[in-house]
Amino acid sequence: MKFLSDRVRSPWRKAALGFCAGSLASFIANLSFTIWAVSRSGSNIQNGVGVISEGSSCSRAKNINTGIHVFINVLSSILLAGSNYCMQFLSAPTRDQIDKAHQKTQWVDIGVSSTRNLFIIPWGNALIWALLSLSSLPLHLFYNSAIFASISTNEYNVTVVNEAFMTQDNRTELPPYLQTSDLDAMYRAAVEDRVQRLDPSTCLNAYASNFQSDRGDLLLVTPGFTMPLMEQNNLGLRTEALYRATTQPYWWMCTQDWRVTEFSLSTNCEDMIPQFKAHPDSWTPFNVTVKECYSLQTSERCRLLFIPTLCWLVTVLNLFKALLMLSAALRPDTKPLLTLGDAVASFVAVPDKCTDNMCLVSKQDIVGSLRSWPRTPRLLTKHKRQRKFAAVSTARFYTCILLDMLALLLCAGLFVYGWFWITGERNLPTLMALGLGTPSSKTIIQASNPNWGWYGLLYNVILANSPQAVLSVLYFIYNGLFTTISLAIEWDSYARNRKGLRVSSNPVGAQRASYYLQLPYRYSLPLLAFSVILHWLISQSIFLVFIDISSNPIGAGPESNYNPGSYNACGWSPVGVICVMVVGVVMVAVLLLCGCRRLISSSVMPVVGSCSAAISAACHPVLHDERACLEPLQWGESNYYEGNENRHCSFSSGEVNTPQEGIMYY
Repeated sequence: MKFLSDRVRSPWRKAALGFCAGSLASFIANLSFTIWAVSRSGSNIQNGVGVISEGSSCSRAKNINTGIHVFINVLSSILLAGSNYCMQFLSAPTRDQIDKAHQKTQWVDIGVSSTRNLFIIPWGNALIWALLSLSSLPLHLFYNSAIFASISTNEYNVTVVNEAFMTQDNRTELPPYLQTSDLDAMYRAAVEDRVQRLDPSTCLNAYASNFQSDRGDLLLVTPGFTMPLMEQNNLGLRTEALYRATTQPYWWMCTQDWRVTEFSLSTNCEDMIPQFKAHPDSWTPFNVTVKECYSLQTSERCRLLFIPTLCWLVTVLNLFKALLMLSAALRPDTKPLLTLGDAVASFVAVPDKCTDNMCLVSKQDIVGSLRSWPRTPRLLTKHKRQRKFAAVSTARFYTCILLDMLALLLCAGLFVYGWFWITGERNLPTLMALGLGTPSSKTIIQASNPNWGWYGLLYNVILANSPQAVLSVLYFIYNGLFTTISLAIEWDSYARNRKGLRVSSNPVGAQRASYYLQLPYRYSLPLLAFSVILHWLISQSIFLVFIDISSNPIGAGPESNYNPGSYNACGWSPVGVICVMVVGVVMVAVLLLCGCRRLISSSVMPVVGSCSAAISAACHPVLHDERACLEPLQWGESNYYEGNENRHCSFSSGEVNTPQEGIMYY
């Protein structure tokens, strides 16, 4: 126990264990749910899909599904933040590793998660770092589709009858085409008051639905027609829910000829409905006047479903990530330099001889030196305030911007592609009316063949969640950029104010506790919030669509059992894609705005970023005091006196002056 207590004394270890505890809590929740869902009697697992609940109203199933996905995205974002936290301190170098690198004229990153450092840290740390990184991708790829709500849609008969049909008791006197079991059952349902009588306007509103889930067979009653005439034209049809759900819904409302099908209908029916609703008298399906309708009401049968394979995979990955975080938190205490304050404290206590006489060296000077570092005295010239981006690695900056732009272009490409394939009206109000994360026949992507079964489902899951994996990568890079910017701000502040160092260990003397490692809460908390929002918006922008197709048993009534078939595809939401692009543009704009602002200090303090060599060069006090790192420090000219030609700048616990232009500094 003493061994463990010694290991967790450091605040950063406690934070890592906190993330580990959160990951374990998430694992327990996932495991408990998966065991319950798989073992319950009503799970009815078929073709890789199980049932959580069924027979719910579609609005209730959708609300529960939305709540679950908000919770899932909160959990996944916490896991992502915890991974990033652990990866940062796993890649943090120790002082011995830094000294060995400097002796080879190599530098490492301090205060940020870095792939550069993987070549100098212990192989165990590098392995855990890589596994934490790789485990985030499949977790975000499958988490959002492990649970989802189905959409219920009915196949139903539409038959044109005359007024006598509903009043003729002797069914044997009807023409043969009206003596079917379906129409006989519909008549009995009417006699038993199980059908609803609708006027044409109400009928239009009731059946003009993308997914007809609460109504079944329909009789269109028209006056003035005799049965023999109708027999010749056989004015009846059966809708096919699969095609209605993926091409033109309720197309029969708009055809004037019973021989026309949805595939030969020249105009988009959905765009004609508003005109019919405004003028119900103009609605003449099959070129007949509708006096009234008789509609069979059914119960909505939306289901909340889960994919056991993905639930188990997410649970295992969750446990794997928790164990990795625990391993990271309990790694041998080699005293890594996690923050800028840690590095300054170490270099002030024990100056690095490899960076002596380099007090005005910046990160750009070190990065631009191919074989040796500049060790000659430097003449201080007129200083221009640097932008915060000066501290950022060029490769990291352009990688982030290019990936952000690529992600935004892909979103724009999806929007344009989807816009092109949307039938009928394509103005902005029409698209906004489709809603956020709401499936529509206009926005279903035919991504796989229905005959592919489980593989088709997996294909759609990967397609729907691939943006989640991209966002995970962007979060790591974006977080690293803001961490580097915060490094520049904190470093610059030491040229203006005397203050204690912010360290990752327990503070001593004037030292202060660190934030979320190097990243201040004013950055880390909004970043985490943006991550949750974006993950959720993406899940509402492109998503798995699972359609339950029901053949309505007319004679059994609204509480009858359904025998659903199913069809899965991907759906996309124009509103969701627009929201993702807006939030993405805002995040890029915030990054550029923060990075392009100039540092406050007007001094000549070099911008060092996370470069260990440049940080070390600024930490050679003239009067060496190992305990100076416990005192408030300030950077400046620390050995000024009249006639001194060997002027020097460094961190010092004593008085410092502002460096002067035209002076040579060592």
